[in-house]
Amino acid sequence: MLAAENLKRSIEHAVRQLGAKKVKGEMKLRWSRSLTRQVEALVKVAEALNKMGSKSAVDVDLASYLSVLETRVPRRFATKKFTRIVEKMRASRLRYAHGRI
Repeated sequence: MLAAENLKRSIEHAVRQLGAKKVKGEMKLRWSRSLTRQVEALVKVAEALNKMGSKSAVDVDLASYLSVLETRVPRRFATKKFTRIVEKMRASRLRYAHGRI
């Protein structure tokens, strides 16, 4: 759980950097790549928590968190990989909501 919280904090920092006017374009591209790696790591941590016996509610919470995060990331800095991860988690949330899990 501590790893997930730390990753969320660093994700929030990356999103703030992407929206900052003082950060140059090249650095924003680096922050965008970093954000994608951090989101991947967060998904892996959530999957590990589920394997350890945590409920699927972690996936639902993660899916909603990533959906909100996607709206905060400037469209031009959202990588394809980041978008795919969010879509995958959104689909996971829909399966859970419809009782398919």
